[in-house]
Amino acid sequence: MAKKPYVEAHPGDVLTADKWNAIQKETRRELHTHRHTSTSVDDEPNDGLRIPRDGIEDGAIDGSKVATDAALSIKSLKISGALEIPTSGATSLGNTTMNNAYVGDCGHGAGWASFCHKSSVSTEGYGVLAHKDGKHVLINVKKMPGASIIFRADNKDLVTVKEDGELKGSNATFSGELKVTGKATLGDTTMNNAFVGDCGHTSAWASFCHKDSVSTTAYGIIAYQTGKWVHINMKETAGAYVSVRASNKDLLKVEENGNVRLTKGKLFGAARNPSGKQLRICTGKSTKNWVQYGNGGVYIDVDTSACGFTRTPNYVTSLHGSSSHWDTTGGSSVYSPTKSGFRVYVRWSNGRAITVADVKSKSWYIQWIAVGE
Repeated sequence: MAKKPYVEAHPGDVLTADKWNAIQKETRRELHTHRHTSTSVDDEPNDGLRIPRDGIEDGAIDGSKVATDAALSIKSLKISGALEIPTSGATSLGNTTMNNAYVGDCGHGAGWASFCHKSSVSTEGYGVLAHKDGKHVLINVKKMPGASIIFRADNKDLVTVKEDGELKGSNATFSGELKVTGKATLGDTTMNNAFVGDCGHTSAWASFCHKDSVSTTAYGIIAYQTGKWVHINMKETAGAYVSVRASNKDLLKVEENGNVRLTKGKLFGAARNPSGKQLRICTGKSTKNWVQYGNGGVYIDVDTSACGFTRTPNYVTSLHGSSSHWDTTGGSSVYSPTKSGFRVYVRWSNGRAITVADVKSKSWYIQWIAVGE
């Protein structure tokens, strides 16, 4: 309290009504205006002592008297009921625990926002990190046996990423690029038009086919679990075939009826010599360009260069025609064989004269088979 009296008096002075009234007015004014800020010491003005904590009635203070534009700085805030924050304006909090959830900084600095369980706040145990530039969002699991990140729908697992990088999916569709550097385990999987999985042959077989031909009869390829068998398949229907290609051009075709057609190249292994060496077979027929050989015979040079033999093969020949070739000799005899051709001489079996004109009128030609390298 101030040392200076409201109305100064001396011993023996009479207390008049004016002085008494002045004292009451000054006392009332000070009671009405002081704020208990304890701003005075010994000099004027005296604004009242601060009210101690014990001097405040329980429940006397609530948030209704806090100004809407007030700025609060609170070291620790515990809320037992609901916290309502206006949607307008910005609310800034430090690291915050909401029941079991923690939101704030898990130790990665102000550049990252973190979310995790309150018991796993660390740089390794966080759940989600989001970078301030929005460029990176990291979903994390602490590396330990059995740990996994799971994507769900209706609380049912769709895709699981295990701590060792293994990816498991029950039914997942990826529209963009999927890169997996670790091990991935998937069920039946459709990749654009391609199907990989089980076409109905049980888990002992791996299958590949078009997504529209997933069946035990229309699949493309199946491979057995031991690696002992690989089957290339076509559905048995008219015009079906399996083709071996180079630069998207057919080299060999296996048709639905079992026929094998070599459209280009050489087929080795169709025959073998006595030592077991693989040989190939080539066949054809000659032109009708016969040449006169004296008075009693004719001959023809047969070109086999299209077969591409690297050495002289074994030739087997016979004379074909429209008539009388049964009454000849020499049609199965090969002369001057090379890797690119041979010669055949033909005459009448009784030795009578023969001309090129006779041969052409009967449409004679040489049918041949060659076996070699």
